[in-house]
Amino acid sequence: MPRPLPPRTSIARTGLVANAHIVQTTRALFRSLWVEQPGLILIRSGAKAVHLDDGAEIATKGDLVLLAPGRSADIENRPHEGIYAGEALIFDPNLTEAFYRRMQPGQRVMGAGSHRAFAPSPGTREAWSALTDALAADDPPIPDTIIRHRAEELLLWLLEQGVAFPPREPPTMVDQTRALLAGELAADWTARRLASKLGVSEATLRRRLSAQGHGFAELLTELRLSRALEMLQTTDRSISDIAFEVGYNSSSRFSVRFKARFSIAPRDIRHAARPDWNGTKPERQAKDPKRAA
Repeated sequence: MPRPLPPRTSIARTGLVANAHIVQTTRALFRSLWVEQPGLILIRSGAKAVHLDDGAEIATKGDLVLLAPGRSADIENRPHEGIYAGEALIFDPNLTEAFYRRMQPGQRVMGAGSHRAFAPSPGTREAWSALTDALAADDPPIPDTIIRHRAEELLLWLLEQGVAFPPREPPTMVDQTRALLAGELAADWTARRLASKLGVSEATLRRRLSAQGHGFAELLTELRLSRALEMLQTTDRSISDIAFEVGYNSSSRFSVRFKARFSIAPRDIRHAARPDWNGTKPERQAKDPKRAA
């Protein structure tokens, strides 16, 4: 009999930290995923590979993956016996920055700057459990002050292992654009409306985005599809609901664009891929996201 799938769940404390359980049944490589916020993923089943210019960081069951914000990565999830499962903690950048500012100079050096996989120490594992248990408690809920304390305890144990998130870079026009679009993905965005919210002309917006190698439509499509991928992995909402949530009125149109971007159909994130599609080969490349817009 096939193994039962673990539940897909997510819990968030606004301004502090979110916890999500990621479940995927088909091996797939997601190219050029943008990491928006500081994140950690604990591998529960299968393996995760983060492909970098100088090789790959591989995490197996029990390992942690640090995803550094403000950087893209090629991320591959590899199921074991039909299941890839990971538990994610996503930190509010203001929380991590406030924590690191209180540390002694020089403490935030080793491990900061890139994505990496590593084995957590016993102290890190205990701090992880304390934080996730606090987030899950609802009768009564744990106060935000305690959640913050436990999140910072985990960050402190990571520092003891020489692991830290990189400092936040000053926001660029692309960063500001991502932040605005991500807050209202289902809105009927136009370049003119976005420029107005940013306080610049449409021509200036397009010129500045182009100077950083991006375009308005490409960024909007990328954000919508990346959010959809996250929801497919961490919720049991229907594909049509997810499509509508991220700004697509047609689930079929959404599915076409999703597969063009990630080389895997939305339904195959949750269920084994059809025999006529080989999602197990890492060398199968996704199409250029600019062309999927």
